[in-house]
Amino acid sequence: MNESLTGLTMTVLMPLLIGAMLMIAPLTRRRILMFSVRVRPEWSGTEEANLIVRRYRIQVALLSAIAACLGYWGLLSRQAWAFVGGPLLLTAGAVVFFQLGRRATSPFADSEPPVRSASLAAEEAPAASTLHQVMPFLILTATALWLAMHWGDLPERFPMHWDMAGNPNGWSNRTTGGVYGPLVIGALVCLLMLATSLGLIHGSARLAGGKKTVRWQMLRMFRWMGYLMSVMFASIGLMPLYPHYIKPGQMAPLIIGATIAMIIPVIRASSDPDGSGAERTPDQAWKWGLFYYNPDDPALMVEKRMGIGYTLNFGNRLSWVLTAVVLAIPLVGMVLKS
Repeated sequence: MNESLTGLTMTVLMPLLIGAMLMIAPLTRRRILMFSVRVRPEWSGTEEANLIVRRYRIQVALLSAIAACLGYWGLLSRQAWAFVGGPLLLTAGAVVFFQLGRRATSPFADSEPPVRSASLAAEEAPAASTLHQVMPFLILTATALWLAMHWGDLPERFPMHWDMAGNPNGWSNRTTGGVYGPLVIGALVCLLMLATSLGLIHGSARLAGGKKTVRWQMLRMFRWMGYLMSVMFASIGLMPLYPHYIKPGQMAPLIIGATIAMIIPVIRASSDPDGSGAERTPDQAWKWGLFYYNPDDPALMVEKRMGIGYTLNFGNRLSWVLTAVVLAIPLVGMVLKS
Protein backbone atom coordinates (compact mmCIF):
# COMPACT_ATOMS: atom_id res chain seq x y z
CA MET A 1 0.00 0.00 0.00
CA ASN A 2 2.79 2.42 0.95
CA GLU A 3 4.71 1.58 -2.25
CA SER A 4 1.60 2.21 -4.34
CA LEU A 5 1.00 5.54 -2.59
CA THR A 6 4.60 6.59 -3.13
CA GLY A 7 4.49 5.59 -6.80
CA LEU A 8 1.20 7.43 -7.34
CA THR A 9 2.61 10.57 -5.71
CA MET A 10 5.81 10.56 -7.75
CA THR A 11 4.29 9.69 -11.13
CA VAL A 12 0.93 11.46 -11.07
CA LEU A 13 0.76 14.13 -8.38
CA MET A 14 4.28 15.43 -8.98
CA PRO A 15 3.68 16.44 -12.64
CA LEU A 16 0.41 18.09 -11.63
CA LEU A 17 2.15 20.01 -8.84
CA ILE A 18 4.98 21.12 -11.15
CA GLY A 19 2.39 22.16 -13.75
CA ALA A 20 0.49 24.22 -11.17
CA MET A 21 3.71 26.01 -10.17
CA LEU A 22 4.50 26.75 -13.81
CA MET A 23 0.99 28.10 -14.34
CA ILE A 24 1.23 30.61 -11.48
CA ALA A 25 4.82 31.60 -12.33
CA PRO A 26 3.73 34.70 -14.34
CA LEU A 27 1.97 35.99 -11.22
CA THR A 28 5.16 35.95 -9.13
CA ARG A 29 6.72 38.81 -11.05
CA ARG A 30 6.10 42.54 -11.20
CA ARG A 31 3.64 44.04 -13.63
CA ILE A 32 6.52 45.55 -15.59
CA LEU A 33 7.77 42.06 -16.51
CA MET A 34 5.99 39.45 -18.60
CA PHE A 35 7.74 36.35 -19.94
CA SER A 36 11.04 38.08 -19.10
CA VAL A 37 10.16 41.06 -21.29
CA ARG A 38 9.98 44.53 -19.75
CA VAL A 39 6.58 46.04 -20.57
CA ARG A 40 4.59 49.07 -19.53
CA PRO A 41 2.70 48.45 -16.25
CA GLU A 42 -0.61 49.57 -17.77
CA TRP A 43 -0.25 47.11 -20.68
CA SER A 44 0.16 44.07 -18.42
CA GLY A 45 -3.49 44.40 -17.36
CA THR A 46 -4.94 44.62 -20.87
CA GLU A 47 -7.01 41.92 -22.54
CA GLU A 48 -4.21 41.27 -25.01
CA ALA A 49 -1.74 40.57 -22.19
CA ASN A 50 -4.27 38.38 -20.36
CA LEU A 51 -4.82 36.40 -23.54
CA ILE A 52 -1.10 35.60 -23.83
CA VAL A 53 -0.96 34.43 -20.20
CA ARG A 54 -4.18 32.45 -20.54
CA ARG A 55 -2.87 30.67 -23.65
CA TYR A 56 0.35 29.76 -21.82
CA ARG A 57 -1.58 28.36 -18.85
CA ILE A 58 -3.87 26.25 -21.02
CA GLN A 59 -0.86 24.78 -22.82
CA VAL A 60 0.90 23.95 -19.54
CA ALA A 61 -2.29 22.51 -18.02
CA LEU A 62 -2.85 20.17 -20.99
CA LEU A 63 0.77 19.03 -20.98
CA SER A 64 0.64 18.46 -17.20
CA ALA A 65 -2.37 16.17 -17.67
CA ILE A 66 -0.55 14.27 -20.43
CA ALA A 67 2.56 13.91 -18.21
CA ALA A 68 0.44 12.65 -15.31
CA CYS A 69 -1.33 10.12 -17.55
CA LEU A 70 2.03 8.94 -18.91
CA GLY A 71 3.31 8.50 -15.37
CA TYR A 72 0.21 6.56 -14.31
CA TRP A 73 0.51 4.28 -17.34
CA GLY A 74 4.17 3.70 -16.45
CA LEU A 75 3.14 2.81 -12.89
CA LEU A 76 0.57 0.27 -14.06
CA SER A 77 2.73 -1.27 -16.79
CA ARG A 78 5.98 -1.00 -14.77
CA GLN A 79 7.71 0.97 -17.52
CA ALA A 80 10.59 2.69 -15.75
CA TRP A 81 11.21 5.21 -18.55
CA ALA A 82 7.72 6.66 -18.06
CA PHE A 83 8.63 7.75 -14.52
CA VAL A 84 11.13 10.30 -15.85
CA GLY A 85 9.50 10.72 -19.26
CA GLY A 86 6.52 12.65 -17.86
CA PRO A 87 8.50 15.31 -15.94
CA LEU A 88 10.99 15.66 -18.81
CA LEU A 89 8.16 16.14 -21.30
CA LEU A 90 6.55 18.74 -19.04
CA THR A 91 9.82 20.62 -18.52
CA ALA A 92 10.69 20.70 -22.22
CA GLY A 93 7.15 21.71 -23.18
CA ALA A 94 7.05 24.48 -20.57
CA VAL A 95 10.26 25.96 -21.99
CA VAL A 96 8.74 25.92 -25.49
CA PHE A 97 5.49 27.51 -24.29
CA PHE A 98 7.47 30.14 -22.37
CA GLN A 99 9.36 31.05 -25.54
CA LEU A 100 6.07 31.34 -27.44
CA GLY A 101 4.73 33.67 -24.75
CA ARG A 102 7.94 35.67 -24.86
CA ARG A 103 7.71 36.01 -28.63
CA ALA A 104 4.09 37.19 -28.38
CA THR A 105 5.03 39.74 -25.69
CA SER A 106 8.16 41.13 -27.39
CA PRO A 107 6.31 43.58 -29.72
CA PHE A 108 5.00 45.36 -26.60
CA ALA A 109 8.41 45.72 -24.90
CA ASP A 110 8.96 49.00 -23.10
CA SER A 111 11.99 51.16 -23.87
CA GLU A 112 14.91 50.71 -21.49
CA PRO A 113 17.68 53.05 -20.36
CA PRO A 114 20.70 52.70 -22.69
CA VAL A 115 23.16 52.16 -19.82
CA ARG A 116 22.69 50.10 -16.69
CA SER A 117 24.52 51.58 -13.71
CA ALA A 118 24.42 50.44 -10.12
CA SER A 119 26.71 50.35 -7.12
CA LEU A 120 28.27 47.04 -6.19
CA ALA A 121 29.62 48.29 -2.89
CA ALA A 122 28.80 46.20 0.16
CA GLU A 123 26.08 47.43 2.47
CA GLU A 124 24.83 46.38 5.86
CA ALA A 125 22.67 43.31 5.25
CA PRO A 126 20.91 40.58 7.23
CA ALA A 127 23.54 37.98 6.29
CA ALA A 128 26.60 40.15 6.92
CA SER A 129 26.96 39.29 10.64
CA THR A 130 29.96 37.02 11.33
CA LEU A 131 27.95 35.19 14.00
CA HIS A 132 25.21 34.29 11.54
CA GLN A 133 27.79 33.15 8.99
CA VAL A 134 29.63 30.87 11.43
CA MET A 135 26.77 29.51 13.58
CA PRO A 136 25.50 26.83 11.13
CA PHE A 137 29.02 25.36 10.93
CA LEU A 138 29.33 25.42 14.73
CA ILE A 139 26.08 23.45 14.99
CA LEU A 140 27.39 20.79 12.61
CA THR A 141 30.80 20.68 14.32
CA ALA A 142 29.22 20.27 17.75
CA THR A 143 27.12 17.41 16.37
CA ALA A 144 30.22 15.70 14.95
CA LEU A 145 32.00 15.97 18.32
CA TRP A 146 28.96 14.55 20.12
CA LEU A 147 28.83 11.57 17.76
CA ALA A 148 32.54 10.96 18.26
CA MET A 149 32.05 10.95 22.03
CA HIS A 150 29.21 8.41 21.69
CA TRP A 151 30.69 6.32 18.89
CA GLY A 152 30.28 3.09 20.86
CA ASP A 153 26.54 3.75 21.32
CA LEU A 154 25.87 3.92 17.58
CA PRO A 155 24.38 0.76 16.00
CA GLU A 156 26.46 -1.15 13.47
CA ARG A 157 23.80 -0.55 10.80
CA PHE A 158 21.12 2.13 10.72
CA PRO A 159 18.60 3.67 8.26
CA MET A 160 19.70 6.79 6.38
CA HIS A 161 17.00 7.17 3.69
CA TRP A 162 13.23 6.87 3.87
CA ASP A 163 10.32 6.68 1.44
CA MET A 164 7.42 9.13 1.49
CA ALA A 165 5.58 6.94 4.00
CA GLY A 166 8.50 7.17 6.43
CA ASN A 167 9.73 3.62 5.92
CA PRO A 168 13.52 3.11 5.67
CA ASN A 169 14.71 2.13 2.18
CA GLY A 170 18.42 2.98 2.47
CA TRP A 171 20.94 1.94 5.10
CA SER A 172 24.40 3.01 6.31
CA ASN A 173 27.04 1.37 8.46
CA ARG A 174 28.98 2.68 11.44
CA THR A 175 31.87 3.99 9.39
CA THR A 176 33.42 7.42 9.08
CA GLY A 177 31.54 8.11 5.85
CA GLY A 178 28.28 6.59 7.09
CA VAL A 179 28.21 8.52 10.37
CA TYR A 180 29.70 11.86 9.33
CA GLY A 181 28.46 11.88 5.73
CA PRO A 182 25.22 13.84 6.46
CA LEU A 183 27.23 16.44 8.39
CA VAL A 184 29.71 16.87 5.54
CA ILE A 185 26.86 17.30 3.05
CA GLY A 186 25.19 19.76 5.43
CA ALA A 187 28.43 21.74 5.69
CA LEU A 188 28.68 21.89 1.89
CA VAL A 189 25.07 23.08 1.60
CA CYS A 190 25.65 25.76 4.26
CA LEU A 191 28.88 26.76 2.52
CA LEU A 192 26.98 27.17 -0.75
CA MET A 193 24.39 29.36 0.99
CA LEU A 194 27.12 31.45 2.57
CA ALA A 195 28.85 31.86 -0.80
CA THR A 196 25.53 32.88 -2.38
CA SER A 197 24.88 35.40 0.39
CA LEU A 198 28.35 36.90 -0.01
CA GLY A 199 27.77 37.00 -3.76
CA LEU A 200 24.58 38.99 -3.19
CA ILE A 201 26.26 41.34 -0.72
CA HIS A 202 29.37 42.06 -2.77
CA GLY A 203 28.31 41.13 -6.31
CA SER A 204 24.81 42.49 -6.86
CA ALA A 205 23.49 45.99 -7.35
CA ARG A 206 22.25 47.91 -4.34
CA LEU A 207 18.72 49.19 -4.90
CA ALA A 208 16.59 51.78 -3.14
CA GLY A 209 13.84 50.39 -0.95
CA GLY A 210 15.67 48.70 1.92
CA LYS A 211 13.69 45.80 3.38
CA LYS A 212 11.16 45.96 0.54
CA THR A 213 13.66 44.82 -2.09
CA VAL A 214 14.08 41.23 -3.25
CA ARG A 215 17.80 41.50 -2.49
CA TRP A 216 17.26 42.28 1.20
CA GLN A 217 14.63 39.56 1.60
CA MET A 218 16.85 37.01 -0.16
CA LEU A 219 19.72 37.75 2.21
CA ARG A 220 17.39 37.39 5.17
CA MET A 221 16.09 34.08 3.77
CA PHE A 222 19.61 32.67 3.27
CA ARG A 223 20.55 33.62 6.80
CA TRP A 224 17.72 31.61 8.34
CA MET A 225 18.00 28.86 5.73
CA GLY A 226 21.56 28.25 6.90
CA TYR A 227 20.26 27.61 10.41
CA LEU A 228 17.48 25.38 9.09
CA MET A 229 19.81 23.27 6.94
CA SER A 230 22.39 22.86 9.72
CA VAL A 231 19.72 21.74 12.20
CA MET A 232 18.19 19.39 9.63
CA PHE A 233 21.49 17.67 8.76
CA ALA A 234 22.52 17.61 12.42
CA SER A 235 19.22 15.88 13.23
CA ILE A 236 19.82 13.33 10.47
CA GLY A 237 23.30 12.70 11.88
CA LEU A 238 21.91 12.22 15.40
CA MET A 239 19.04 9.99 14.27
CA PRO A 240 20.98 6.69 14.68
CA LEU A 241 21.80 7.71 18.24
CA TYR A 242 18.28 8.82 19.15
CA PRO A 243 15.91 6.89 16.85
CA HIS A 244 12.97 7.19 19.24
CA TYR A 245 13.19 10.98 19.50
CA ILE A 246 14.11 12.08 15.97
CA LYS A 247 11.83 10.75 13.23
CA PRO A 248 11.83 11.73 9.52
CA GLY A 249 8.02 11.90 9.43
CA GLN A 250 8.05 14.59 12.12
CA MET A 251 10.88 16.57 10.57
CA ALA A 252 9.44 16.89 7.06
CA PRO A 253 6.36 19.05 7.91
CA LEU A 254 8.47 21.37 10.08
CA ILE A 255 11.09 21.84 7.35
CA ILE A 256 8.47 22.43 4.65
CA GLY A 257 6.55 24.89 6.84
CA ALA A 258 9.69 26.83 7.78
CA THR A 259 10.82 26.97 4.14
CA ILE A 260 7.45 28.33 2.99
CA ALA A 261 7.54 30.96 5.75
CA MET A 262 10.97 32.10 4.52
CA ILE A 263 9.96 32.25 0.86
CA ILE A 264 6.71 34.22 1.29
CA PRO A 265 8.46 37.60 1.98
CA VAL A 266 10.62 37.06 -1.13
CA ILE A 267 7.48 36.43 -3.22
CA ARG A 268 5.86 39.59 -1.86
CA ALA A 269 8.93 41.67 -2.67
CA SER A 270 9.07 40.14 -6.18
CA SER A 271 5.42 41.04 -6.80
CA ASP A 272 5.84 44.75 -6.05
CA PRO A 273 3.26 46.23 -8.51
CA ASP A 274 4.98 49.43 -9.65
CA GLY A 275 8.42 47.90 -10.07
CA SER A 276 10.10 50.79 -8.26
CA GLY A 277 12.52 48.41 -6.54
CA ALA A 278 13.20 46.32 -9.63
CA GLU A 279 16.68 45.93 -11.04
CA ARG A 280 16.99 47.18 -14.61
CA THR A 281 18.85 44.81 -16.89
CA PRO A 282 18.88 44.95 -20.72
CA ASP A 283 16.49 42.64 -22.56
CA GLN A 284 19.15 41.54 -25.03
CA ALA A 285 21.31 40.13 -22.21
CA TRP A 286 18.59 37.59 -21.30
CA LYS A 287 19.13 34.47 -23.39
CA TRP A 288 15.78 32.77 -24.04
CA GLY A 289 14.49 34.99 -21.24
CA LEU A 290 15.95 32.61 -18.65
CA PHE A 291 19.75 33.03 -18.56
CA TYR A 292 21.54 36.32 -18.03
CA TYR A 293 24.79 36.71 -19.99
CA ASN A 294 26.40 40.13 -19.95
CA PRO A 295 30.24 40.30 -19.81
CA ASP A 296 30.00 44.11 -19.64
CA ASP A 297 28.03 43.92 -16.37
CA PRO A 298 30.37 43.52 -13.33
CA ALA A 299 27.56 42.04 -11.23
CA LEU A 300 27.85 38.37 -10.28
CA MET A 301 24.13 38.04 -9.57
CA VAL A 302 21.05 39.81 -10.94
CA GLU A 303 17.37 39.69 -10.13
CA LYS A 304 15.41 37.04 -12.02
CA ARG A 305 12.82 38.02 -14.58
CA MET A 306 10.87 34.76 -14.24
CA GLY A 307 10.29 33.17 -10.87
CA ILE A 308 11.63 34.66 -7.66
CA GLY A 309 15.06 35.52 -6.34
CA TYR A 310 18.35 36.04 -8.13
CA THR A 311 20.26 34.27 -10.86
CA LEU A 312 23.90 34.23 -11.95
CA ASN A 313 25.38 36.49 -14.58
CA PHE A 314 26.99 33.83 -16.78
CA GLY A 315 29.06 36.54 -18.40
CA ASN A 316 30.99 36.70 -15.13
CA ARG A 317 33.62 33.92 -14.92
CA LEU A 318 33.10 33.51 -11.18
CA SER A 319 29.55 32.30 -11.88
CA TRP A 320 30.95 29.15 -13.51
CA VAL A 321 33.00 28.39 -10.41
CA LEU A 322 29.87 28.68 -8.27
CA THR A 323 27.98 26.43 -10.70
CA ALA A 324 30.75 23.81 -10.45
CA VAL A 325 30.45 23.86 -6.65
CA VAL A 326 26.69 23.28 -6.87
CA LEU A 327 27.19 20.31 -9.19
CA ALA A 328 29.91 18.89 -6.94
CA ILE A 329 27.68 18.60 -3.85
CA PRO A 330 25.62 15.57 -5.05
CA LEU A 331 28.84 13.93 -6.30
CA VAL A 332 30.35 14.24 -2.83
CA GLY A 333 27.17 12.70 -1.40
CA MET A 334 27.42 9.71 -3.75
CA VAL A 335 31.10 9.21 -2.89
CA LEU A 336 30.37 9.25 0.85
CA LYS A 337 27.45 6.87 0.40
CA SER A 338 29.65 4.39 -1.50
